[in-house]
Amino acid sequence: MTDQADEDRIIICRCRNVTLREVKEIIAMGVTDIETLKRMTKVGTGICQGKTCLDLLVRILARETGRSPEEVGLPTLRTPVVPVEMGALETDIEEVLPGKSHLKSRGGAGSP
Repeated sequence: MTDQADEDRIIICRCRNVTLREVKEIIAMGVTDIETLKRMTKVGTGICQGKTCLDLLVRILARETGRSPEEVGLPTLRTPVVPVEMGALETDIEEVLPGKSHLKSRGGAGSP
């Protein structure tokens, strides 16, 4: 059994910095489905896309609700509706922030 101080130090999702305590508090509020828990905690939405944290989230939810991990299941994976090339997302900083061209990143896409 862990105390609250330990639960604050146990990180479930390193990308989103979500702790065990935060997850358990949301479950205690009555959230018992993996989809809602994922949305409320943002676990699985970071750079790793849940490769390291979703299994932990499933096991915690199973333990806290008295179900098996198979009963809890995994959240639905949602891919983009239409693939987008990264260049399509590039914007000239002068269009967004006039007079701030000095903020343009160095070495990235579109850099001289």
